[in-house]
Amino acid sequence: MAHWALILITYTVAGLVGTASLSGLILSSIIVVGGNVFVLALEGLIVFIHTLRLHFYEWFSKFYQGNGTEFKTFKRNFVFVDVVFEKTQV
Repeated sequence: MAHWALILITYTVAGLVGTASLSGLILSSIIVVGGNVFVLALEGLIVFIHTLRLHFYEWFSKFYQGNGTEFKTFKRNFVFVDVVFEKTQV
């Protein structure tokens, strides 16, 4: 569905450029080709991310034992001291 919407937008923008003149036809063709390449690359990225999710989350979790050392964040304990100055009589 996202593929269809992105291609629809590409062809709509290419149609808005117009085909009345030769320069409009060339620009419209460049927009169509560039838009299709962009959608193809975007969908390839989506497939790659989904494949990584399947490998790391579903397949690698079969072999995870969880018997390592627990992660502890580095935390510095700050000690704050309130300094109170009293007025002295001179």
